Amino acid sequence: MHITKLALENFRIYPELQMEFSQGLTIIVGPNASGKTSLLEAIHLLATTKSPRTRIDRQLVRSGAPYSRLQGQFVSTQDQATDISIVLPGEHADQAEQITTAKQVKVNGAAIDSVSQMIGRVPVVMFSTEDLSIVKGSPGYRRRFLNVATAQLRPRYLDDLQRYRRALSQRNEVLKLIRHAGAPRSGVEPWDTQLIEAGAALAADRQEFTQMLSEAAELVHGDLTDGAERLVLRYQGDLADSDDDEARKGRFAELLAQNEDRDVECGYTTVGVHRDDFSMIVNGTALRRYGSQGQQRTAALSLKLAQADVVTAWREEPPLLLLDDCLSELDVCRGNRILELVQHLQGLIITSPVLNEILSARSDADFFRVENGSLEQITPGAAEMQ
Repeated sequence: MHITKLALENFRIYPELQMEFSQGLTIIVGPNASGKTSLLEAIHLLATTKSPRTRIDRQLVRSGAPYSRLQGQFVSTQDQATDISIVLPGEHADQAEQITTAKQVKVNGAAIDSVSQMIGRVPVVMFSTEDLSIVKGSPGYRRRFLNVATAQLRPRYLDDLQRYRRALSQRNEVLKLIRHAGAPRSGVEPWDTQLIEAGAALAADRQEFTQMLSEAAELVHGDLTDGAERLVLRYQGDLADSDDDEARKGRFAELLAQNEDRDVECGYTTVGVHRDDFSMIVNGTALRRYGSQGQQRTAALSLKLAQADVVTAWREEPPLLLLDDCLSELDVCRGNRILELVQHLQGLIITSPVLNEILSARSDADFFRVENGSLEQITPGAAEMQ
């Protein structure tokens, strides 16, 4: 998968931008806060309908603008083109003609009304410095990573996740009524049934994805560390020890029954896949607690490169890989090794604050410089980069 065209209007700091890409490697350089990351964010938004940086779409609209419009064309390895456009309403969307107050997404000119309709159309993987939170942050960051990554691969996953969240919210409301208003406990039973069905499916998909990701990450991380470190991922959760669907459902039902008194006392559900996590172990040591900053950064990068491998294996289509400032803190040897690991991809976009030795040596790349919302194509060694 690669991108051939990108057009932005009122997106972040860009009043207007038109950009064309060649197949292969694209390198975008520019100082911090110049708009490099916003370009990758726009591509990710088009591919998934979601920003990797914020859940609030209005934050993506240029300050003072009534809307933001994004358009992109993506081409698969089978030369199948997919045109995607998104319109995001701003604070004054009602003042703009033909702009509604809701996000509008079109694929090949046809409007879509569900995120699940986008799954699998444009596989994309993005690495940014924020991904360090997956390694060293709270379990919520890792659950979000699992949700976003797995939902791109399996359409039903998103439906299961939405069903689980609705049932969890309703069950928690019933628990509060039981605690504060003396409502009958039988009110939780319908929501238990829905939690168990959706939760077992989510746990199965997460466990399968984590296992595949661990196998791929072990290979990638071994390459990046010259074999000095072995990275292993371990899925953790209330249903992690169950081997099949019926076992997961039975275990979840048992846990809900065992913890009903505690749930009523707390006013919320204390067991289930909404508490899932996964650990990252390097040479037998928990990376989150004991890993150095360098180890954590390398592991985060290994995780995303491994995700690209899993996407390729699962969907039989290499993803478009977006690497935001991933090489600036690496030595030449390790930086070149990363590029070797991903050289098979049709679409690879790398951003960097400077055109360093690793990047300037790439004769197979297209180079762009971005600054203050403007973009120009350059050649390595150009005066602007000195």
